[in-house]
Amino acid sequence: MSSVPHHKPVFFSDAELAPLVDAARKIVEARSHIQLSEKQFSMISSRLIRRMYELRLDSPEDYLKYIKKHEVTESTVLVSLLTTHHTHFFREFEQFEFLLDGRLSSMVSKIRQTGRKSLRAASFACSRGQEVYTIAMFLRYHLPAIAPDFTFDVLGLDVDPDSVAIAKNGVYHWDEVKSIPTSYAAKNWQRGQGSISDFVRASNDLKSHCKFRVGNLLADPKLSGVGGEHDAYDLVFCRNVFLYFTDKQIADTTNKILTTLAPWGIFFIGVSESLSGRKLPIHSIGHSIYVPARAGAQLTSVSAVTADKSAPVLPISVQVVEADVRTSPAAPLRVLCVDDSPTIINLLRSMLSEKYGFMVVDTASNGLEAAEKLRKNEIDVMVLDIHMPLQNGIEYLQANFGPKHPPVVILSSVQREDSSMGLRALELGASDYVEKPTISDLQVRGEELRAKLKSLVTSRVSVKGLMPTSDDLTKQFAQMSTIKMPETKLRIICCSINDRAKLVEMFHTHERNQPPTIILFDGTEGAAGLMMNQLSQDTKLSMLPLPNINTSLSTDGIYYSNFESGIELANSWTLKRRTGVFVFGGLSQSAFKSAISFSESRIFFEDGDFGLEHRKRSTNTKISRCIPSTSFLYESGLFLKKD
Repeated sequence: MSSVPHHKPVFFSDAELAPLVDAARKIVEARSHIQLSEKQFSMISSRLIRRMYELRLDSPEDYLKYIKKHEVTESTVLVSLLTTHHTHFFREFEQFEFLLDGRLSSMVSKIRQTGRKSLRAASFACSRGQEVYTIAMFLRYHLPAIAPDFTFDVLGLDVDPDSVAIAKNGVYHWDEVKSIPTSYAAKNWQRGQGSISDFVRASNDLKSHCKFRVGNLLADPKLSGVGGEHDAYDLVFCRNVFLYFTDKQIADTTNKILTTLAPWGIFFIGVSESLSGRKLPIHSIGHSIYVPARAGAQLTSVSAVTADKSAPVLPISVQVVEADVRTSPAAPLRVLCVDDSPTIINLLRSMLSEKYGFMVVDTASNGLEAAEKLRKNEIDVMVLDIHMPLQNGIEYLQANFGPKHPPVVILSSVQREDSSMGLRALELGASDYVEKPTISDLQVRGEELRAKLKSLVTSRVSVKGLMPTSDDLTKQFAQMSTIKMPETKLRIICCSINDRAKLVEMFHTHERNQPPTIILFDGTEGAAGLMMNQLSQDTKLSMLPLPNINTSLSTDGIYYSNFESGIELANSWTLKRRTGVFVFGGLSQSAFKSAISFSESRIFFEDGDFGLEHRKRSTNTKISRCIPSTSFLYESGLFLKKD
């Protein structure tokens, strides 16, 4: 059934939605024992409204009638709808980082003492399986280096049968899988074929370590067939679940999980959750990370840095083994950020702050500056853009990357699978790739970037057969950034005569078989002609005066005019073509008003103070984000590629 509403959405008040929300909460509680609180009213109501539109129902009352008529089938739908939570691969990477520094090897030693040669892990409330496959990828990478004779298995448990079915299938969209750090993704995924060619399937080797079943954390009397240390879990993840539980449910579930955990086992909850002050038989050894407080544990003290300061103080007879506790915080990862966008640099400073374990040592706006900053600073990792003036990211890697260069993660608007730039950067030595964030995905992109940067440190141990020599999976998705039927598309650049140097950099990446380009200058016609002659000499590209509407514009053609003479003519061309417009920051007020008047166009503003101010003042709903001028040809190309 289509998920698109059949009519314009109607907005309902909280009072109108309350009976439906209450009925849905009761159904979910009866079926799953999960109690959804008043705090979750907004989340519940938004998901129920979406379901109403899927069913083509017009009101909450109609949906209530539908639920009563289809009680069995719709109850299952409601459990899935209201208990499935957002997740992604390598979420909250710092908890996986925590397992290293000797903790995993110490755990293996204790398991070995029991005669067992397998590590057992579990993901409770595993949703669609991303966390299970994450644990498996992590262990498949690190465990052979610690204990080559060991194997492992991971159980995923979830209350929703549909989520479990997806997890068992192990198929995810490429956009989701490419967020996995390259070192962990290697050898674990395969591109689908035919109708699922945009998807990636977990390899048989990876799936062989993963098992899934439907189960209820609250209702199941046992979470595993525990018969002693041989059957107990060594690692248990139950993250971002307790947010939905009552205090009693949290206590009951924690105690139940502890019965499944080996004495040396580690229990992870979400980083936004805490079990502090609940008088539970646990001890905090890290942020939202716990161990069972059992008699017989060796005596030692726990670092105040890593322990949850608000956790209950336990008797000295139930403390933690020293080898498993980090006694001092790790030094922050020193980063050099290279990007010509002031906005992106500011975002990187916030994404890579010391609270996340990073320190932005310095920044650079192009490759030449980056090489100089690298000579002056001690750097652990570099974040590198592709489109930059003077020397772009590809040129920088060609000139500077070698065995002694710090690892590089590309952060670019260029799609990773773009064969001429994205893949080229990886071939030239970049270790990993993150596509630039937008406002809508800022948090997820930030977490992805941090995970990939930290993975370059945690994955330094080479594991034969798993370390990638290149990003083979991305190669399977390689594509050229070509624009179909360029003669039906158009680019317009609105600039002043002071922007010549930026235009030279912009056209530095101009390729063949491109849509025609119109350059409108904020100035006199004579000044525009003089500047275009200079620009033509600098770029070695032919520049022609803008013809009238009765003359066709040629593919690859570059045309110019000043605003006064050319604005109406340029506007008439946009009526016939899909158009991308770039607005430089230094335009006069009159030129700016003309620049945002183009109909049916996607408008890009130059990044920086001028662009941000212009964007605030504009009411054009088709405006995209502010970008550096060096990114316009590529960014507009993504827009113009669409039919």
